Parts: sequence; C-alpha cells; structure tokens
Amino acid sequence: MLHEDGHRVVECSSVSGLAELQRLQEVDILVCAHDMPVENGLWLVDRLHAVRPAVPAILVAPYRPVALDDELATRPFAWLVEKPVDYDTMHWLIHELTQRFSGFAGNATVH
Repeated sequence: MLHEDGHRVVECSSVSGLAELQRLQEVDILVCAHDMPVENGLWLVDRLHAVRPAVPAILVAPYRPVALDDELATRPFAWLVEKPVDYDTMHWLIHELTQRFSGFAGNATVH
C-alpha cells in the first residue's frame, strides 16, 4: 500500500534491527505492529522519539487495550489503529500525519 502511494518503505524483520539510531534518523513516519515478540510498538516509538521526537508513529493492533490509551496519552505523536485497517483509512491517516508534520520526504517504515 505505501509503495503504491509513492513512499519509500524501509522494512525490517525485528525490532532490534530497526532500533539502530542511524536507521531511526532516516524515518519520517513509523508504521508498526503494537504486539511484537520481544518488545512492543511503544518501545520502538520511544526509541524513535529519543532521536526524532516529532516523527509521527502509527501502531497497528488487533484490539485497543484500555491501558494502551493511558500510554498513548503521554506520547503526543503516536496513534493506534485497530485491525482490520482498510486502505482508505490508512492512506488518509498517513497523508494527514505527514502533511501535518514538517520534514516529510516520502519515507515510511513498516515493521
């Protein structure tokens, strides 16, 4: 989907692979799963925001845990979308976030 919209997508197979600061500095928007085997999406958002605090992050989850709302409230540049996510919703959200925050260069990261 992101490729179709003209974004350059950087993929990785593990959180540890993406968490290298050099790679995080290339990210203009982060799209990742909230539930991951070793760490969760909030951990990755925190690593990203340590070096690029205003980069928007979209977490994708199969449901919306109430505790996650409290966690997201402390992270103003992170949003959660529930699966299944339809193309139009994700396209609209990515477009809105990348237009709202300066410095977007058409790069997205998907985990």
